Amino acid sequence: MTRRHFVQDNPLENPKDTVWLESLLKAPGVRYDGNLVFSPRKAVVNGERFEHAMTVDVKDDPLGSGQACGMSIPVKGKFLRFEATVGRDDEETRAGTGFCYFEVYGDSKLLFRSEAHRSKLYPVIVDDGRGKTFRPQKLEVDVKGVRLLRLVVRYANDFKQKATFSTGAFGDHVKLAAGCVWCDAKLTTGEGASLDTTKLRERDERIKTAAKLAAKTLKRQLETLDRPGRNFAIGLLPIRDESRVSPDDALIRPQLAKVFFSEDEGRSLGTPLPPDKATDLREKLTNFSPKSLRDIARAAQEGRYAGAPYLIGGHIEDEKLLLVLIDTRPDDGLVVANATGWLSPP
Repeated sequence: MTRRHFVQDNPLENPKDTVWLESLLKAPGVRYDGNLVFSPRKAVVNGERFEHAMTVDVKDDPLGSGQACGMSIPVKGKFLRFEATVGRDDEETRAGTGFCYFEVYGDSKLLFRSEAHRSKLYPVIVDDGRGKTFRPQKLEVDVKGVRLLRLVVRYANDFKQKATFSTGAFGDHVKLAAGCVWCDAKLTTGEGASLDTTKLRERDERIKTAAKLAAKTLKRQLETLDRPGRNFAIGLLPIRDESRVSPDDALIRPQLAKVFFSEDEGRSLGTPLPPDKATDLREKLTNFSPKSLRDIARAAQEGRYAGAPYLIGGHIEDEKLLLVLIDTRPDDGLVVANATGWLSPP
């Protein structure tokens, strides 16, 4: 009897026309971060029923920019547009009435950011004393030439929120944004959907140059703090695009390694972590983002565990590469140096 091995179909591999977002839930290469991942379900938003929907919940993060839940999709330049309607599920939002933002990134660049959303059924008072209501918002984003598409739902803690009804002892449901929905979300392909390899090569060269210059700046700052000898261990964290590895990560890390782990005037600049500790550190810090104070404290704790007194991390934001050097010896971690590398002239 011949055994048949099930091979999962990948909707991203050879798209014909439209790919619905929920069909990518378990597609190869699609990755998630955040405490609560996306899940497909039917949704009712502002009284309208949507058969195609992906929903997620996010919480307040008082030490950061709001808890975010992301979905990273390797579209590899095969699509032209991303379309969706964003809003709050009428049935689910009562469990968490706080405002949220919907964001779309293409290769680390912000392509769309929604207004702050909540369900009209459950008012929330904001710091200016007025209750806000936002209807579902439609979006159509040009993703031609994009390699990595990232969809983010973020709790809106850039303004104060107060609940208008109480559930439980403290009525803290406003600290959660539940039922955040991408409705009728789909990727559309067609003629002209391909990567511009010339522009990609040019961008790659800009990234390499920016990374090397920023790393040299960071190295000079480090040497004024603590002149490392041959046994000085530095942990190199992945460069992160809003907590998720971007396609540019493979370009940036070698430039950092060249600066920090090569010979300089006959003296070793740093000793990389042993492979087993480096692997363990990367696994433990898969959602590391230097924007979050809470994550910096967690990075410091894991860095001490791995034996690295300093950790180097960073991310690309718009056209800037941002690097940070974290001293893991304080209990909560301490950013002691930073550097910026421009991917294009400021």
